[in-house]
Amino acid sequence: MRIVCPSCAARYEIADGMLAKARTVRCSRCAREWVQDPIPPVSDDPVARELELAEPPAAAIEPPALDPVVPEPPAPPTPTRPAPSVAKKSDATVALAWIASLLILAVLAFAAYTYRAEIQIAWPPSARVFKLIPG
Repeated sequence: MRIVCPSCAARYEIADGMLAKARTVRCSRCAREWVQDPIPPVSDDPVARELELAEPPAAAIEPPALDPVVPEPPAPPTPTRPAPSVAKKSDATVALAWIASLLILAVLAFAAYTYRAEIQIAWPPSARVFKLIPG
């Protein structure tokens, strides 16, 4: 049996036993609720029965409205850092950096050894370190 929404005229096909008594129904298209009276039983007259059971023209049948599908919001973009622009250093530059670093360490070691007496006066715990160095 068919019921029709009084607000938007959406048509719904329901099982015959669903409306044995009055029932509140809701339209899935416009969300209006109304009380649907029970549908009277089909008459015994074959002509009337044919008219009641006849399908309406295909253009008049509207499919039942489905609940709209709400897409999930897209995930926020993950922050990405641009790739650092690393200039390819030549082997000569790397070798020069190593030599400079070793030279600085050698100068610091020479200065620490040369001025060890002044360093021990200024920082007494350093005396233990200088005792380990022969000389």
